[in-house]
Amino acid sequence: MEDNLALSCRSCNLYKADFLWGLDTVSQAESRLFNPRRDAWQEHFLLVEETGEIRGLTAVGRATISRLRINSEAQVSARKQWLLVVGLLKQS
Repeated sequence: MEDNLALSCRSCNLYKADFLWGLDTVSQAESRLFNPRRDAWQEHFLLVEETGEIRGLTAVGRATISRLRINSEAQVSARKQWLLVVGLLKQS
């Protein structure tokens, strides 16, 4: 059981639940979700520093973003605050 645990925010954890699959918003086909133990983040996602959004580069990335609602208004707002803290986003 412990080998299935991964650190995540509360929101992502609630939407992920026990799902292993999500809908790729481009192909409209089911795709497995991102697995942090075997997948490289940069192969599946791109952080858009100007907006705070995360873009899916692959079916896995897009399905994960959709299933976990990674670009919800609350998530993007929080991410923009983190980007400000680390100096990657200019305050407007």
